[in-house]
Amino acid sequence: MAKQHRRAQISRSKNHQGHIVEEVFDDNLLPDATEIKKLSELDPDIIQWLKKRAEKEQDFRHNSYTNRVKLVSKTERGLRWINYFGLFFSFLLLGGGIFYLIH
Repeated sequence: MAKQHRRAQISRSKNHQGHIVEEVFDDNLLPDATEIKKLSELDPDIIQWLKKRAEKEQDFRHNSYTNRVKLVSKTERGLRWINYFGLFFSFLLLGGGIFYLIH
């Protein structure tokens, strides 16, 4: 994965007021090779530690994505049931109104 850039910009024409939000973040799980080399000179076990941290970070990302999908699924299921109940009660009211008019 590489660096990600996000930018939001709002500008107005009369007074020329603007608002710019720019985000740049690096979502690499491991540091650069030169940085790893420098760190391994300080601590020879740093590579194993970095690998473990990268695995934990990757597991966290997968779990958070899975949780997000589950949350969206539950929300959609709830909205679907609300729609079903709305249809049921509308037909019930329509049927009751027709029954009332007939009798």
